[in-house]
Amino acid sequence: ATLWRGAIGDVDAEVATARASWASWAAQPLAYRIEALRRVANVVRARADAFADLIARETGKPLWEARTEVETVIAKVDISVTAYAERTPQR
Repeated sequence: ATLWRGAIGDVDAEVATARASWASWAAQPLAYRIEALRRVANVVRARADAFADLIARETGKPLWEARTEVETVIAKVDISVTAYAERTPQR
């Protein structure tokens, strides 16, 4: 399964791009950022088998463990959103 289609880039340049983008990301409304994370989780969910297969092949983990790892990534979005809501007063 192909999980990445793109040129392999310069890591320093990619990190610089991410850092430069941080302020605009942080300025987005919370609802927008939560929705973006949920969309990412949905993409991971839709490609869970491919991700699990890749993890298993790259790490030598059994497939059941790789699947658990993928499910953990998906669940982390809701866990993080809930934790944020619990510790942050509504603005």
